[in-house]
Formats: sequence, structure tokens, C-alpha cells
Amino acid sequence: MRTRLLRVRRDWWTRSGREHPFEAVARQFSQSASAANGGDIGWVHKSQLPDQVADIVTQMQPWMVSDPIRTLTGFYIVQLKSMQTGTGADPMMDQYSLMKILLPLTPDAGQQAVARRAREAEEFRAQVSSWR
Repeated sequence: MRTRLLRVRRDWWTRSGREHPFEAVARQFSQSASAANGGDIGWVHKSQLPDQVADIVTQMQPWMVSDPIRTLTGFYIVQLKSMQTGTGADPMMDQYSLMKILLPLTPDAGQQAVARRAREAEEFRAQVSSWR
């Protein structure tokens, strides 16, 4: 699987030599169930996200793409499509429309596996354009 992924990724980037829309990279390489939808996970509240991802998302502006975010379950790259902020002091009214790329890791992943996923995440991020 890893060899196939590396070959497909190398071939895809070599052919194009340019950045790609987030949706295309998510469809091609994300290992999340949302990959079939171009990584689109719809509207979520930050409590529905891993803490590390939520911390980044709340600081983003629409159409920004994050750098790879390390979590216990893998590396995420997210694009904020839009956000709705509630009025008043109720933070539960804040919602974020996101797309994600997930490169999973097991909780007991060794240093080599983590380093490999980190390199892959950086390579994927380098190929994603920030705009639609």
C-alpha cells in the first residue's frame, strides 16, 4: 500500500508540476471516509474536532489551508470553507465548514512511522492551493 501511494503521488505531481485544489488532493490521498466527497465534512462545532485541530481552525480565515496538524490518530490538513459565529457569549453557536485530509497513525506508532507520515503530510500540503 505504501509503495503504491508513493508511486501514485509521485506520478500525479510529476505530471502536473503545480498546486491542486484541496478537493483533488483529498480525493486522491486522504484516508478518511470524507475523501470521496473531496474531504468535505460539512458544518462542525469545534468540540467535534480533535483539540489540536480545533485550536488551529478557530484561528483560520475562510479558504485558508492549515499546515499539517499532528493528533493522536494521525496528521490532519484542513481547509476552512466558511464559519458562522454566534452572537453573544455562547461559543456553542460557532460552527465551521471544513474539508480535511487525514493520514492516520495508530496511537502506538513508532518514531519512524510518525516521521514518514509527517513527511507525507508536508508533501501533500505543498501541493494544495489555498483557494478554490
